[in-house]
Amino acid sequence: LLASKIGAPHVSTRRLLDLEIRHGTAVGMQASRALSAEPPPGLLPISMVAPLLDQLWQGHPPPPRVVLTGYPRDEEQWMHLKRHVPIDRILHIRADPAFARASAAQRHECPSCGAGLYGEDLTLDDG
Repeated sequence: LLASKIGAPHVSTRRLLDLEIRHGTAVGMQASRALSAEPPPGLLPISMVAPLLDQLWQGHPPPPRVVLTGYPRDEEQWMHLKRHVPIDRILHIRADPAFARASAAQRHECPSCGAGLYGEDLTLDDG
């Protein structure tokens, strides 16, 4: 919603990870193991997440405006982002977990292959 309101692309690190998992890449397999660990990790290591953003922009500067969700979540990720992306403003929004889950349910499939990104258990709270 915010991305469309300000005319900016939306990049979700969770969606990038889900695509890697669905495509069976090395990063995807590593992320899948980490996410299914007991207990689950608080944050995935920057060595797993940062390269996804680097790969996304592949030497091209990111757009002047971008809505980035799921990153940065700690100081190390913030420092990585500042090194690679010119930032003049940042807005940090902490969403209610139920709202975030419902929002994720609206992102259906991989634009390249059509693979579903989320399981059936991820549904909107209001039906």
